[in-house]
Amino acid sequence: MISPKTQYRVVSGLLGGALVTSALAFAAPVATAAPAAAPGAKVVVLNDPSFVDTIALADVPTNEGHEAANMIVGLRADGHTVTELTTSTPAAITAALKGKDTLVVPELERDAWAQNIGSASRSAVKSFVRNGGTIVVASDYEDTLNTLFGYKIETTGDDGWTKRAPAGSPFRGGPASLPDNNGSNSAVISTLPAGAVVEYADSDNDNAGVFTKREGKGLVVSLGWDWYWAAPAQADGQDGGWRSILDTSVRTGIKPAVAPSNVFKLPKPAAHSRAAAVKLKLDLPGAGKIKVGPSKKGTLKTVTKKVGASGNTSVWVKPSGSTIKKLKKKLKASGKSAVATKLRVKATYTPTGGKPRTVTRVYVFKLQR
Repeated sequence: MISPKTQYRVVSGLLGGALVTSALAFAAPVATAAPAAAPGAKVVVLNDPSFVDTIALADVPTNEGHEAANMIVGLRADGHTVTELTTSTPAAITAALKGKDTLVVPELERDAWAQNIGSASRSAVKSFVRNGGTIVVASDYEDTLNTLFGYKIETTGDDGWTKRAPAGSPFRGGPASLPDNNGSNSAVISTLPAGAVVEYADSDNDNAGVFTKREGKGLVVSLGWDWYWAAPAQADGQDGGWRSILDTSVRTGIKPAVAPSNVFKLPKPAAHSRAAAVKLKLDLPGAGKIKVGPSKKGTLKTVTKKVGASGNTSVWVKPSGSTIKKLKKKLKASGKSAVATKLRVKATYTPTGGKPRTVTRVYVFKLQR
């Protein structure tokens, strides 16, 4: 199936060689630099030739008309890890999306995808998104989002878009405008689902080149361009800011790193020494550093230890010289076999890659003859 927006490519192909050269020789929007280096997203790209236009990746530099392959090459060039989805059975989709951040559905130039993969496969995609994944759909004239999520979006042509991303949007720092590259369309804003956020709109604010929509814990991103003749897949390909938009889109699926636990408690003493020291056996969440010392300055000695992956370590907490001196004086005056004092111990545990946490507890320190 050939979309209305690309029919002129076919017409151009039927013309004489000179006219074909003229049609394809228009100046591509200026290419932008690769996005700043940062950990990339784990991306799955639909690359099933039954649905998308693709080609061997080695041939992409000299073959501009294969949008799925163009997107794969571009995403990898920008530091993302790309898995190609070449079949759309429920098992294949579930396996491919496991542990991934984002699913990219390129232009469906060969056939509609969501309508033809069956309800179980559609459910696998929806589950991925609603449980925190991102789906990015390029040039969605085949009603992928309408079919998956029950939207009723209508598409139309346009001639470029200006940034409308609100505060807090991941696209807030994107290019000021986006061109209508060869192979672009818009979503009619009045037909967008409730809660959709228009990130880029035309001058009349009635059509969106980029919009987003929350679905459960995940995100839907719709992009108006189809990635025909696209930088960096082709050195002279189109861009105009769309490269950075795709980079931002797939990064929205990256889950924030889970901070390592720093929760612990100070135990009862495991042992006492004759010299008034207290042994603590600590069960910490994992590798890191533990610092144990006085809550009141000068009463105890401070000790710092590295903690291994098991989190298990022991620390002897010892009174300071001045505290021992006071206890000895008290012991001598009392005539008893032992004397004691209560001191508050402060322990700070910092897990590797995490934030410190401080806990205090009062212990009895006994000095014996």
